[in-house]
Amino acid sequence: MIAYAPTPRSVESLRAQRHARGVFTQEESQERLLRQWLPKRWAESALKKARLSEFDAARDERVTPIMEEARAVAAIVPGVRCSDDDLRAQAEAIAGECRGAASLSWRDMWCMVLRVCERIGLGLQWMERGTEYVGARVIDSVFWLRHLRRVHARRLETAAIRLGHVHKRADCYASRETVERRRQQKRRNRASIDSMELVADDGEIVALSKVVEGSVANPAIRRGELMTRIRGFEEVASDVKHIGLFITLTCPSRMHSRLSMSGEENPKWDGTTPREANAYLSRVWARIRSKLQREEVVVYGFRIAEPHHDGCPHYHLLLFVSSEDAMDAVTVTEAFMDHALRDSPEEPGAQLYRVKFKAMLASKGGAASYIAKYVAKNIDGYQLEKDLFGNDALVASMHVEAWASTWGIRQFQQVGGAPVGVWREARRVDSETVATSGSLNSVIRSVNRSGEVKACWKSYIYAMGGTKARRNDFRVVMRKKTQEVNGRYGRVERVMPVGLSNRDEDFMVETRGRAWLLRRVRAPWTRVNNCTRPFAETETKEEVAHGQIERQRSFFSGGSQSPAIQGAGGGTVHNSYGALYGGERVATG
Repeated sequence: MIAYAPTPRSVESLRAQRHARGVFTQEESQERLLRQWLPKRWAESALKKARLSEFDAARDERVTPIMEEARAVAAIVPGVRCSDDDLRAQAEAIAGECRGAASLSWRDMWCMVLRVCERIGLGLQWMERGTEYVGARVIDSVFWLRHLRRVHARRLETAAIRLGHVHKRADCYASRETVERRRQQKRRNRASIDSMELVADDGEIVALSKVVEGSVANPAIRRGELMTRIRGFEEVASDVKHIGLFITLTCPSRMHSRLSMSGEENPKWDGTTPREANAYLSRVWARIRSKLQREEVVVYGFRIAEPHHDGCPHYHLLLFVSSEDAMDAVTVTEAFMDHALRDSPEEPGAQLYRVKFKAMLASKGGAASYIAKYVAKNIDGYQLEKDLFGNDALVASMHVEAWASTWGIRQFQQVGGAPVGVWREARRVDSETVATSGSLNSVIRSVNRSGEVKACWKSYIYAMGGTKARRNDFRVVMRKKTQEVNGRYGRVERVMPVGLSNRDEDFMVETRGRAWLLRRVRAPWTRVNNCTRPFAETETKEEVAHGQIERQRSFFSGGSQSPAIQGAGGGTVHNSYGALYGGERVATG
């Protein structure tokens, strides 16, 4: 008999027949699960890694963590390729489940909430503020949607890092899926902002989008304010002859998923996520600050967090230190080396690359010009063409912004100096029309532009008491008031700023004089909606108008009849000092 070797075509035919009968090999079953749970290019990457070797125990070890991550992501919603609508449906289902358990005892309902949190991978940090309104939160789909979005985004990015999609030879800093998700989120936020407006108690109407564009939420304004503050610190340091140090603090090798030079998979990586790596850096930086405080070494400047190509964060610190005592700079360097090298000090390159120091010289452009590229890269790529890896600066800044948003990493932190909160409050005051005296007058004039004279952070620092002033020594303080307001889940106490004053004076300059109401933009009248409701037989137009005026007056005065207006993401609070929407202060006045 003549033996015929199977051709590729016959093999495909036999495989198709088996699949039609629902018969799959173990390898094919895993492949089907991967393609079902993961986005297409992720599944292809996982299969490519699994096919690098023959089917043996080693191959199973490579597939297992990928399958576990896919199952972990799929535990949130059916499939990781879900849209925001799928997350909304899941949030509504969880809230409905909790509403159905409202008749249970408090103990049983608490156990059910814990099971739900464990099922979706949500920690219990949200309960740290107290359990007073837990019942109101868990039956609200908006509460669950907010947490589902965060957990889902971080799980997706963790899977992308594991599958090798986040590094300089693929997607720098963050995966393209995460960047697209962030773009959609910003588009939703913009649509919500465009649909809202602010109404003052005197009848003035301002579009919410105009308020947002004039605040630090605008990347251009945020970048400008940061550069103003950095430049001010540099000018102060130049006046008092302080030394500028540019320090780079990085994580141990085990926290990097990819090698820095080749971009290949790092065999030492222990699965640390960017958020966990940032927590490590934050602890190291906190210990360094504590040591400097014990040694009575005063430093001031800025700390910037940005990602390596694989998403692992590192810190850039611009610190100014006194040059009067030569030991101060030595103490700073020793503190960084001591605490940064406590983890894995013996690994190759730790002594050389874990911490880097560079002196800031005025002959080379100074500190502000040197750090400007790091500020622009982390905000909007302003006046930059390429990043370190040759990527377009605008695209790179979008990836960095998505990275920071996904992992909840604070990109910029001021070190020492006067607080920026007083600076922003003082910018609400018109220096030409408000009569002040002492340090308060100096602060208000230094932060506001007058003709050709621009706002000056250096003058503000001097007016507040200098770089060595502690919190209890600042000459101007922000006055606050605790007030009970209508939150989304009930009455809560919130501390609200009301004005500024000199530390030892009772006289206060109000910074929030008008009350603002947040409401939906009213649709323009057309032939379809241009109609009024009929008046009751006993109700005249004058009586209707009088009732509306009385209700509005009661509303703006914060009376007991004031309705709780629900805005996007939270309740709107109205009072005589401003409006609070979605947990953030509205820039009024």
